[in-house]
Amino acid sequence: QLSRHPYWKELGKAYWATGDEKYAQAWVKQLRSWLIQCPVPDYSASPDYSRWRTIEAGIRTLYAWPEAFFYFLPSKSFDVETTIWMVKSFYEHGIHLRKYHRKNNWFAMEMNGLFHIGLLLPEFKLSEYWCRYASTKLFEEEKIQFYPDGAQMELAPGYHGVSINSILGIYDIAKVNNYPLPEG
Repeated sequence: QLSRHPYWKELGKAYWATGDEKYAQAWVKQLRSWLIQCPVPDYSASPDYSRWRTIEAGIRTLYAWPEAFFYFLPSKSFDVETTIWMVKSFYEHGIHLRKYHRKNNWFAMEMNGLFHIGLLLPEFKLSEYWCRYASTKLFEEEKIQFYPDGAQMELAPGYHGVSINSILGIYDIAKVNNYPLPEG
């Protein structure tokens, strides 16, 4: 789970609050190291401990990566080359998440991550397609994953929370960006 990079948000907050480049430098060093050591595979990468399991890719791109990107964007340490590397990796994440996905709570996180990539990086030719695909699938998934009484099909409170938060997780960002979601 280290490759979900939850600590990048904290580095970003520290940089944003202080403007101290040491936080940005630490983040850039970690980002570049991860990108070099963890190239996108040409297969589903589902084995345990894979840095590219689809759940990891989805979680990265719905939380830590977008937040870090925007926290550090004004930093002189986040140079053009590193920015290009990260944007390229966002694209690779989008291709990977669209091509390979699982089901149940994993699927909800994967599609949430795909939606975030498409919405936050509209420069990609596939962005609109990814947003439309992910939002449609999440809308359909609500009917698949939840029983009429509201319980999530895996019948575990944690998975219920993960699925509902991932399905509803696109609502606020879509609203702020005036992106139309499926009716209902």
